[in-house]
Amino acid sequence: MHVALVLMKYNPYGGYERQASLLADYLLEQGMEVTVFSSSWPDHLQKNIQFVRVPLIHGSAFLKVLSFALFSQWRLLQFKKHIDCVIAFDRTFVIPDVYRAGNACHREWLEFRKKRAKFRDFLSLSLNLINPVINFVESKMFAGIKKKEACVVTLSSRGCAQIQRHFSLDSDLFRVIAPAIKNQNQIEAYRALKRTEFRNKFSLKSSDLVLLHVGSGFDIKGLDQTIAALSLLPENLRRKTYLMVVGRNSKRLKYYKQLCADHAVLDRVKFVGGVSNIEDFYSMADIFVLPSLFETFCVSVLEALSYGLPVIIGEGAGITDLLQIKEITHVIPVPANPKLICDLIEKIYNEEVRVSSKSLLESRKVFSAAFEYQSVMGRWTNLIYEKCTTRYKQPKMSVIIGAYNNLDYLKLCLYSLERQSFRDFEVIIADDGSGPEVKQWLSTYEPFYKLKHVWQEDDGFRKCRILNKSIQEARSEYLVFLIKK
Repeated sequence: MHVALVLMKYNPYGGYERQASLLADYLLEQGMEVTVFSSSWPDHLQKNIQFVRVPLIHGSAFLKVLSFALFSQWRLLQFKKHIDCVIAFDRTFVIPDVYRAGNACHREWLEFRKKRAKFRDFLSLSLNLINPVINFVESKMFAGIKKKEACVVTLSSRGCAQIQRHFSLDSDLFRVIAPAIKNQNQIEAYRALKRTEFRNKFSLKSSDLVLLHVGSGFDIKGLDQTIAALSLLPENLRRKTYLMVVGRNSKRLKYYKQLCADHAVLDRVKFVGGVSNIEDFYSMADIFVLPSLFETFCVSVLEALSYGLPVIIGEGAGITDLLQIKEITHVIPVPANPKLICDLIEKIYNEEVRVSSKSLLESRKVFSAAFEYQSVMGRWTNLIYEKCTTRYKQPKMSVIIGAYNNLDYLKLCLYSLERQSFRDFEVIIADDGSGPEVKQWLSTYEPFYKLKHVWQEDDGFRKCRILNKSIQEARSEYLVFLIKK
């Protein structure tokens, strides 16, 4: 099977991009072909993954979104005969077999922003062209998904409800598949190895209390409440507490540094920007704090829990519906009360559950079948076979045509098969070394049935050998041979 993954660009700091990479690797391990359609895909991730570049028009955000939606459709049309299943991770005019809704439903997002926006921000949201463009692309895509009866994968039930509210898709078109965490059993050893090493890099002592924020878009992630909470800690604890802020927000960075200065904690907060080695920051931290106002899931919380970190998370994150371990997960109302965050940090510190074997043990309970790597990837594989490709369901019959350079005969065979009233079959061409004209013609031929061309080099009469190869490629229990004497 040949699977196409569609995403605008690879961002090493992004959770959904890392999930796309994990899925690509797993599908390769299962013997599938994988092609990534994107504007960028790192060389070190390509391995046996095929990469097709999708051009983008830069200069404005709405141009990037619109050009990706158009050009990804154009590029996929060029390869459609070779693709069995299309999985889109970004909004596109392609009607995918599966759309993984990692991004929030944009209409829901706009409603949330406008309810909380001041007049100037409200005006900006109303006039910015990016918003109608995203809404237009989403509308076209979801209309196509509804008509095609394709599948929408959301990360939580909350994401499903948001899309249904705005686009009225049937509930049976949805699947909830949470992100996966790989190598869970190796995390404890990695943490022990990196914790001291990475603290030394930032001149931190082993006795210091390290809070961790992961995520760009500081306003929505509630970073201002976390900074305020840090300033409220008792002086003896505040002196030994540091906040590591991982994420990019260049337009608001100056504001947040000034906010730290206003709260007299500028020397306690380290802004490190976007990083590709996020595992090292989870290893060095003691408590994960993210009073997020709005997120469809929040993968960083899942990653923090996998490293045994106690978590303080805003109820606006979709993952909160799945968090059951009260000892290490603290879900708080939003907008968050800084005093509540402060009290929770102090409580966790005093109870010494941070970076302990107990917290690691408790976090293991979170990783039920919903997040365990093999289980999550198995659900993806089952979905691909079950929902995505009726073309790839096992046919009732395999028709094998022996061929060697006689293109006219081959055309007659294929055209005759198109006239059959019974259509649940596949066709395999057993080619004993035909010249390039056969392959060239087949590249332009588009039948309704699944067609596979099995070729071997012309090295004398080896018809039986190529027939045996073709039998191995057959997917049905019944074989029909069309062989010219």
